[in-house]
Amino acid sequence: MKHLEHTAAPRSMARTMLLAACLVMAAMGLTACSETDNDDGEYANWAERNTAYYNSIYSQATSAQGSGEWVVMKQWTLADELATKPEHFVVARVLNHGEGSGCPLYTDSIYVHYRLRFMPTTQHPQGLVVKETWSGDYTPETMQPVRLAVNGITGWETAIQHMHIGDRWLLYIPCQQAYGLKNGQDNGIPDGSTLIYDVTLAGYYRSNASYPDWKSKDGGTWIWE
Repeated sequence: MKHLEHTAAPRSMARTMLLAACLVMAAMGLTACSETDNDDGEYANWAERNTAYYNSIYSQATSAQGSGEWVVMKQWTLADELATKPEHFVVARVLNHGEGSGCPLYTDSIYVHYRLRFMPTTQHPQGLVVKETWSGDYTPETMQPVRLAVNGITGWETAIQHMHIGDRWLLYIPCQQAYGLKNGQDNGIPDGSTLIYDVTLAGYYRSNASYPDWKSKDGGTWIWE
């Protein structure tokens, strides 16, 4: 019996130590998870922070109207009398004034350079780059533009229809004119995201009346200046 008591105690102690070790490891795992969550915390309250960010940009732009540095554009699908809130507008900071004549229409095709970012965060002070058509320095002479349609998200449509060839704008689109507050992130864009495009209009294609399809390669004219 004494022998049994002698062997049982170490086994009981071993089980206790093993349980304690598991608890410590679990706690460490929870802590690590929490730290990871904190690292990803740039998306915490994302929609609210994006709204505040866009509103601050909108306020800055409206205060500087007439300076030539900012352009404020009403959502093109919205009647004038209904445009009463910041999210009813898109804003662009002018990085370069183009000399091209005319502006694309909703039914046109365009060639553009663009870089899409999210709003600045602690982890990405310049804003996380989501998609881009060039890498490295901005050098239009060697960069290759991409062909897109004007029609897309509402904020993009609004801005492109105001641009001239050669214009380079830093375009701010509120989520209400992009992918909304509840888009399910199916496209990789977090709900409530303000979209920031560094976009340059290189050219556009104007279809003839007999060729209304913007994808048509015939019956229209590419305009480059």
